Amino acid sequence: MASSYAARRYLDKPVEDLSWAETAFLAAIPQSPARMNPFLPLGRARAVRRGHQILDRLRGQGCMTSAEHALASAQIESLVVPPADERPRDAMHALLRLERQLAEPGVRRTFARRPIVTTTLDLDLQQEAACRSARRSRAGNRQGARNAALVVLERPSNEVRAWVGSADYFDTAHAGAIDYTAVPRSPGSALKPFIYGLALERGVITPATILDDLDRGAGGITNADGLFLGPLLPARGAGQFAQRTRH
Repeated sequence: MASSYAARRYLDKPVEDLSWAETAFLAAIPQSPARMNPFLPLGRARAVRRGHQILDRLRGQGCMTSAEHALASAQIESLVVPPADERPRDAMHALLRLERQLAEPGVRRTFARRPIVTTTLDLDLQQEAACRSARRSRAGNRQGARNAALVVLERPSNEVRAWVGSADYFDTAHAGAIDYTAVPRSPGSALKPFIYGLALERGVITPATILDDLDRGAGGITNADGLFLGPLLPARGAGQFAQRTRH
């Protein structure tokens, strides 16, 4: 598994496709990964020198022919290491969640080799969702809303198009590395419009039904703004909810 990862990480190819030169180059790195970092010119040069020693030993042990040794010795001098790709910062939580899922033993057994995974994320929408979450988090900071998370689903397929676990993964001051989409939280007033709508649809209430917005209820339930408006009609209650949500 380590060799498969190294082949993908440093040379962007499956381990089965490695040449003698590439194999020797990768075999040199574990001796001193910091000194032979392939992404740095000096580290890459050290790995190449060590790779030459490995090729000489392989030739001496009869593992390769003279022609193969000559070809590999020339190829290792001109190996191209693709630049290190950074995980998309806006999708860190989604990628890490997927990585954990793929690492589960039951999931790993379904793959004969390291899988190439195609996700349903829309990276343009992911970036927009991340930017909006960050803006809302900054805007709500004065009211104590120091983070934000959201998941965007496409109906009717239920495919995940965007997954924002926090306003900024790298914001240590507000625990941005926590994926808040996975943290159980009370939905609070977010469900009120849907509950009102369902009640109206089923005839449980009508637009003329009087609803009581009263003081603190059982279990400490209260309004976020601390205001209690008494008897309200559903239309007035929904409007007041929207105002509270904006502020």
